[in-house]
Amino acid sequence: MIDPIDKNVYLTKYKDINTGKRVLLSKREVSGIPRIKGTFKEEMAKDFDLLVGLHAHGSNMLIINACKKYSRDFLLLPCCVIDEPLEKKPNINWLKSLINYAEDLGFVVKKDSLNFKGQNILIYTDSHLIKNNF
Repeated sequence: MIDPIDKNVYLTKYKDINTGKRVLLSKREVSGIPRIKGTFKEEMAKDFDLLVGLHAHGSNMLIINACKKYSRDFLLLPCCVIDEPLEKKPNINWLKSLINYAEDLGFVVKKDSLNFKGQNILIYTDSHLIKNNF
């Protein structure tokens, strides 16, 4: 996990998919999760097959660039345009702009939604769908 905000993930409630109940994770349960307390840099992608961006302010386009550079896949749940190097324009959808950005780099981008209210749209690539086999 790469996260510039130093927060205690064990103090956050998570839904147990077996019981449907919300639970807190213990310090022991999260102690084995590798964590980088810093901002995302493209070279961090070189050792991973898939990059996942959840609420990745200012990193969505960096993740796409890194995936291009290292021939990796991404899955993004982009919430907003905060800190992204795009100029916000009237009547231009942020998600569509992000998809176009990835497609301009040669990716075939898929779009789907998750089963909850709010920002539930995700975009992703699958290596067998990437154009031109960069």
